[in-house]
Amino acid sequence: MIVGVDPGNKGAIAVFDESTAGLVQLLDMPLSDVGLKTKSKDSVNASAISDLLKFVNPSIVVIEQVGARKGEGAANSFYFGYGYGLFIGVCRCLEIPVKHVTPSEWKKHFNLIKKPKSDSCLIARKRFPSFQFHSKFKNRKGGHNALDGRGDAALIALYAHETSIS
Repeated sequence: MIVGVDPGNKGAIAVFDESTAGLVQLLDMPLSDVGLKTKSKDSVNASAISDLLKFVNPSIVVIEQVGARKGEGAANSFYFGYGYGLFIGVCRCLEIPVKHVTPSEWKKHFNLIKKPKSDSCLIARKRFPSFQFHSKFKNRKGGHNALDGRGDAALIALYAHETSIS
């Protein structure tokens, strides 16, 4: 099993079965109130991640390598990095190998460079039609918002499989 991760509070986790070349689980990043003084007060839930990884027992976790983003304040960058580091820490404690991939690495593979974030959901939905990559709820314009964390996580796992990253 390969676990693909789009880190952050709006990220997701995808579990990919190498033997069937298919996605078997896709979930939004588990969050909990960890007592940080943030607007949302929620951060990555290390306990839930640990439980999932123990159950799945992946051969590798492939996580999108993140850093500070343009236009984002120092506090937001810190909390984003906090969740990223927490996920990696859980993997290290469970002795699961971790591979970091940059956004440009996996996006180039799927021809997503300089494309809207929602395009990852379109590609993921074509590859994995039984999974949901758009919100069930309509937005103000009558459409459905892309859940790009899910699309990204699914494609990161697929990228790892197709490039034999493990």
